[in-house]
Amino acid sequence: YLNVGKAIDEPFAAFAIKAFAEKFPDALLEFESLMSDVVVLTDGSVGPGSEVRRLLRSKFLMPSISGGSPIDTATSKTLVSSNQAPLLLIATHALRPQIENLDDVLPGVRASLKKAGPNGSQVAIFDLGHRKVIMLLVDSREALPAAVDWMGENKRVSRQGEFTEINRQ
Repeated sequence: YLNVGKAIDEPFAAFAIKAFAEKFPDALLEFESLMSDVVVLTDGSVGPGSEVRRLLRSKFLMPSISGGSPIDTATSKTLVSSNQAPLLLIATHALRPQIENLDDVLPGVRASLKKAGPNGSQVAIFDLGHRKVIMLLVDSREALPAAVDWMGENKRVSRQGEFTEINRQ
């Protein structure tokens, strides 16, 4: 295409997507690829936004990151509805309702959250509409660093749409 000066068209796009999927079958389950341009929303109990961003950047290359807290404020909802970047939602189990309250701007998030266990550190990647959503649930602020370490070490989830328990010994 480039050598003959041909414009990129639909057949080329279909070929490129298929080739990428064959070469990198798990790319859409990898945290690093999803977090290169990401909106991070936290429930407010896991620490200041600057601290959370610093923690995430210690494990992942994140050239573009925006965010807000709490998750269900009008400002956060505007970020969700006006931006198509992947979302990283971080909450303690006690404040999970903040994530549920996004259902009006992110349909399906409430139903997806119901797949999580009642406690422990857990992470999942969902495809809601045309958007990837990573949900990270922890029991407390103190559990967040270990959960982010686990994400950095494990690189991805094994299956989309299911919560993975984060075991840290």
